[in-house]
Amino acid sequence: MILIILGISAVFAAVAARLLPRYDAVFAWMLGALLAFYAGTANQGRDYDNYMLMINYVRSLNGSSFSELLEIAKDPFFIFLINITQWISDDGQFVLLTAVIISVACKVQATTVIPRFRTLFIALYTVFLAPGLEFSAIRAALGIGFILLALSTFGKLRNYWIALGIAAHLSMMGVVLSELSRTNAFERIGSVFKRIVILMLIFLFVVSLYFFDRFSFFSILGFNRFYDYQDNRGTLKALAPPIATIVCWVYARNSMLQISDHRFFLSKNAIACTSLYVFASLLMALPYVTISHRLLEISWVLFLAQLMAYGGIRGGRLGIFKIRVAFFALIGLFVLSNLLSGIWAEMLAYH
Repeated sequence: MILIILGISAVFAAVAARLLPRYDAVFAWMLGALLAFYAGTANQGRDYDNYMLMINYVRSLNGSSFSELLEIAKDPFFIFLINITQWISDDGQFVLLTAVIISVACKVQATTVIPRFRTLFIALYTVFLAPGLEFSAIRAALGIGFILLALSTFGKLRNYWIALGIAAHLSMMGVVLSELSRTNAFERIGSVFKRIVILMLIFLFVVSLYFFDRFSFFSILGFNRFYDYQDNRGTLKALAPPIATIVCWVYARNSMLQISDHRFFLSKNAIACTSLYVFASLLMALPYVTISHRLLEISWVLFLAQLMAYGGIRGGRLGIFKIRVAFFALIGLFVLSNLLSGIWAEMLAYH
């Protein structure tokens, strides 16, 4: 039921914003508020019970060390939310509501850099991506929200948003690596493709430090998250989504790079960030399919934002055609992913 309400609202908001472009921002915030309400108050979901246990357990460990809290809550920012919301309400649902409000607000605010398509982006995100993030993986959704804000700003504020993104979900570390592409030393490295390969290798090395017991920084703190993924191997089918995404990205890449400058989502480091996540997802698909899918979801949000940002810039006919093909192919991939994963079917049962 929730999915139907959000779907109808998303279509209405997107059409209304098209007919009344001066109110695009208003419709985007209204739709974002509706998404935050339903996602934040839903008492169902794949990880809902786990999140409630996590919240209650962290609160029961009052006075425990940071490493003990981190072992349960996974990420520092979520520990902060659990503790600070307790001042207002002891209800664990309030923690999720607060997290969702922050997550959605960050995404809506970040759309200021894609004028004329703010509502459309939020509408597409609501229907195709929020079911797997705001309704299922709120910590990752929070991290993505902060990273979108980072990519939509300049200066020191950008670094603060990146830091919050990493604190919300460590997988956002990939954005830090993509920032290396802005340094003078990195610019000396030949082609963009070589930079992407180097960044991907560094990212995978960081991930290995995060998960493997012998070298993990978290093992020094007294625990290891690797064990959560020991029996989480994927089959050959798990390779299909990242490969399909890579095909779309390669097809649209040249058109995006031709107009890439300092236009936020279309900057070269933002494009490198997307490629970093999608290639890392491919390499993780067989050993750790859950991690692979989470990295892929991050790349999908970034890729969608970049394709829509391109729509606000005039370009050659061939470039526009390629961007549109990649856009509709990506939407098709979203549909297949939601159908095959069963996430839409589950949401139809939400009240």
